[in-house]
Amino acid sequence: MAKYADIEAMNWSSLKNMERSPLYYQWNTAHPRADTPALLLGRAVHCAVLERGQYSARYAERPAGIDLRTAEGRAWRELVGDREVLTVEQAATVAGCVAAVRSHVPAREALSWSDTEVVAQWETMGVACKGRLDAVSKRWLVDLKTCRDLGRIERDAAEYLYHAQLAWYRVGAILAGLLDPDAPVYLLAVETSPPYDCALLELPGHVLAAGERVWRRLLAQWQECERAGLWPGRYPAVNNLELPRW
Repeated sequence: MAKYADIEAMNWSSLKNMERSPLYYQWNTAHPRADTPALLLGRAVHCAVLERGQYSARYAERPAGIDLRTAEGRAWRELVGDREVLTVEQAATVAGCVAAVRSHVPAREALSWSDTEVVAQWETMGVACKGRLDAVSKRWLVDLKTCRDLGRIERDAAEYLYHAQLAWYRVGAILAGLLDPDAPVYLLAVETSPPYDCALLELPGHVLAAGERVWRRLLAQWQECERAGLWPGRYPAVNNLELPRW
């Protein structure tokens, strides 16, 4: 991940901030967001599902009742070293997500025939770009997401621009020679609470096309801001205040 971070190129995690505003993009570029329990859990699930052999080397479960302020707690923390520490509840969630993915036949088969955590580099619209692909083979592309409720996954996809992210990865994987142009693209979603339901969802062509329009619009806006040296907020001019339809 450190080597990936050192590559000077546009990535989706940065570009998506343009959707809120160029000002928000500029702020986040200079002020990386602080880590949160949710981000930690997401990283741990990704590692356990996609890099099974690395999980125990990167993460440690904090024993119930241990106080890191005590001599015993400090000794345990020193023993853990650089590994990220998960609570008992977080570790249980990771185990539940892993079991759910492994028991879901289409998801298990897609991952078993893929390379995981693949770094791709490409150029589009004259911009150097990069992406860290969860799982890819010539035959398909898979991105793993955790969620609270699969019943809301379509709403989550629209709100968090998952379709644009997958469209970004798809074009990058094709240009990097990692994916066939007509290969399907899947969103692998798993719930983070019992019974840890899991789904492998294919993005239809019109959804990917809509996602590509989003990232192309954001990248063009970023290019214009770069040329002008101006990073406006969401409302740079006077706007009307309208009430919600409800």
